[in-house]
Amino acid sequence: AYFGKNSRRWSLKCYSKGSEILAKGHKLPQELCIPEMIEYANKALRIEGVIRQLELKRRHLNVAANWDIDTAEELLLEYISKLEMSDVYMLKDDVLDDLPYRLRLTYQAWLNGDDMRAILSRPTFYRYRSQLLKYGVDISTKSPKEKSNVIPLIRVLEAKPVGIPDWAYEKGLVA
Repeated sequence: AYFGKNSRRWSLKCYSKGSEILAKGHKLPQELCIPEMIEYANKALRIEGVIRQLELKRRHLNVAANWDIDTAEELLLEYISKLEMSDVYMLKDDVLDDLPYRLRLTYQAWLNGDDMRAILSRPTFYRYRSQLLKYGVDISTKSPKEKSNVIPLIRVLEAKPVGIPDWAYEKGLVA
């Protein structure tokens, strides 16, 4: 999954570490091809962050001397915390009836699979989006009626950096 893929400032890429190490053409060193490693990787979600030049300059981080040991982790956790994931797709009838007409039409068009960015002007799109977000509906995402292989995230996830597991020390993989 990509977030901010075409942004000029930042992006996040998320993928299964287990799928990565089992992918065709990917080779683990023989001493790491053990069941514990595969199980460990299958439980891991890797999140890579990219902070581009515009954002680095804005934050005065375009010079290595302005970084410290925690800067990269702090930036990654900050961008992960900014992700918005909507958990509501279908509004109840009484809520829908109370929506202003313009929002009701926008919601219905989005629900039918229309790309609201293409239909609405930029300011109107963001104004309507912020108003519908109050109801848990994000018109910047694909409608649930659209056929997609994307599985919506409903729970809030907390990113925690992963340490070296105890079994790696026990097996002598780490000194």
